[in-house]
Amino acid sequence: MEEEPRFLKRNEWKSLVKLLNHAFPNDIPFDKTWPHTTLIKCKDDLKGHLVIKDKGRVVSHVGIFPLKAVIGDSVIDIAGIGGVSTYKSYRGRGFMKMLLNRSIEIMKKEKYDISWLGGDRRRYGNFGWENGGAVYKFFITERSIKDICTEEFEVKEYNGGKEYLNQIKVIHEKEYLRIRRTNEMYKILFSRMYKETYLAYKDGKVISYITIQKNKENPALATAYEYGGDISGFKYLLKYLFTNLKIERLDISSPFNYTEYKDLLFKCSSSWNINCSGMIKIINLKSLLKKFENQMSMKIKDLGVINKRKITLVISDNNEFATLQIGNSIKVTDKESNNKLVLNERDMVKLLFGLSKPSNEFNLSKEFLVLDVVFPLDFYIWPLEVI
Repeated sequence: MEEEPRFLKRNEWKSLVKLLNHAFPNDIPFDKTWPHTTLIKCKDDLKGHLVIKDKGRVVSHVGIFPLKAVIGDSVIDIAGIGGVSTYKSYRGRGFMKMLLNRSIEIMKKEKYDISWLGGDRRRYGNFGWENGGAVYKFFITERSIKDICTEEFEVKEYNGGKEYLNQIKVIHEKEYLRIRRTNEMYKILFSRMYKETYLAYKDGKVISYITIQKNKENPALATAYEYGGDISGFKYLLKYLFTNLKIERLDISSPFNYTEYKDLLFKCSSSWNINCSGMIKIINLKSLLKKFENQMSMKIKDLGVINKRKITLVISDNNEFATLQIGNSIKVTDKESNNKLVLNERDMVKLLFGLSKPSNEFNLSKEFLVLDVVFPLDFYIWPLEVI
């Protein structure tokens, strides 16, 4: 038994895939349904996979997948955590704890801004992750969409053609919130097993697209994983799913910040709610906030002229801090102020990325109420590329 986590070796790849298929039986074959998390197998550097081995096979694993989130003009360095798995017969021995602690050491050394994952809040909360990243969840039915008027468009299913993919890329890269993708990653994401992408055409050009996955047990139920493009083409694609593909319910999410799709989705949904996109752990508070300076400044401008002030945010677990210089814009510095808001690392995630303004979550004194305008920060990872 190897007692310490280490990086995967190239000749151990098949053993890892076997473990992933065991741990995620609904996603078999894992390297086809989640190819963007296994892309690293094709490279010389396998540092994206931490493992523990016993008797010649990989028995426990945590994947670290670098993501660069585009937030307007800024880029946030994210360590996506995925493929967390251990054979049932090896559970209860503390392997996950060892792997996650080692992952955190690596993320700090590599100077990521945050880490993101999807999973059980109680389990990962022990390591500093907390729910964050507000999103709208819409539920659309044939009845709720029937009165939506649309233009007529030609619709084709994406077949892997390079020309189509390039047009999808042009559309997606206009999004304010997205993950930076290489051409290879675009190809991989839109070839994921069980995902179907439909394109709306006008004058021979793709103007809108939507990627869905049908429920395996009931194909009349579907989930949207990504969409984009002209609003009229998007409307028609929604209608197309119900009239031509016999979808009876579509679950679709939207970033919390304003988009032209959100108004339409409110109009044609049978119900909706606000939820978290996943779980976030802050790795570098100052770097993170500096990259959100423009977004925070845009929000503060809505107030007009305000009294200048400084607020220092402190994470009590590690004494990491950053100061917001608030005026007609916001600047982030490492100079401490007298106004300090001290929170543990999970509460700091709630402050920065929660579901509502901070005063709904915390009992804030008067000098901190300006944070209601600044937070929560707009952050979103499209479901198609979720780790």
